[in-house]
Amino acid sequence: MLGKGGGLGADATGAFYTRELLLAGGLSQIANITGNGVDIYYDPGNAANAYLGGQMYALTNGGFIAPVPEPATGTLVLLLALPALWRRRSMGSRV
Repeated sequence: MLGKGGGLGADATGAFYTRELLLAGGLSQIANITGNGVDIYYDPGNAANAYLGGQMYALTNGGFIAPVPEPATGTLVLLLALPALWRRRSMGSRV
């Protein structure tokens, strides 16, 4: 269990990152994980995580198991956002 009683505070939120998410019971074991609002991110490129199929899974009491987004995705979002941020900054200096 994550969150209260699992080494984290009662109001824990956040994320746990792991290279390998090894579940002895496979996908059926996900139903037994109580997330309490904590998200678990795994490396979809790691062969040990192949059974997760690069998918996202909801956890009991909030939170989810999800693949870590590719770094290139974050870079692309940043590059697409820069022109909008620049325009906003330029408009603010004209006032």
